[in-house]
Amino acid sequence: MNPLTFAQSDPNVFQVAAWQAVVFGTIFAAITGVIQLGLGIWRQRKEDKRKRAEIGYGLLDAMFDDELSGQMLYVLDSINLVSYKGSTDRFNPEEFKRALTAGEKASARDEEIQRRLDALLYYFDRFEHAIQAGLTDFDTLKMPPGYYVKLLQEYKPELVAYFDTIGYERVRQFLNRYPEWSDASNSHKR
Repeated sequence: MNPLTFAQSDPNVFQVAAWQAVVFGTIFAAITGVIQLGLGIWRQRKEDKRKRAEIGYGLLDAMFDDELSGQMLYVLDSINLVSYKGSTDRFNPEEFKRALTAGEKASARDEEIQRRLDALLYYFDRFEHAIQAGLTDFDTLKMPPGYYVKLLQEYKPELVAYFDTIGYERVRQFLNRYPEWSDASNSHKR
């Protein structure tokens, strides 16, 4: 018998076992690879979510730590005399409306209110920019700004006119995320 014919007709037992081991190893490696990929994606998403929350909370902290923004928040939140970081003030709705519509005729008091409001709106702009860039999400930033959005909704017509003058497009987008702002009616009074 020809040795080539014998090798082709009766495969070596070791050769068959080696092929089976290669097939099994390939299947096992593929399954392990898919599992590792899934676990890696899961870990990455979890880490990304944690980082987005960290960035969002950092923005919120910065808003409260900023002197002018913090003053605006504290004054908005109280009808009583309020002290914050060396500044004592009282919220006056008529003064606030006048400051928003003063334009070129702004008094020193109007300009002070505008500086504080601009500082707050700067952070609202940063919030929306961070959301749009995927650095954080709205759920992270929803509160406590949502509370202040409810307070500001009473002045929506004046604020919208102020946005148009200044050009706060992302602020408008951020505020529109809140149903309270979107549905704000002019009949609500403080």
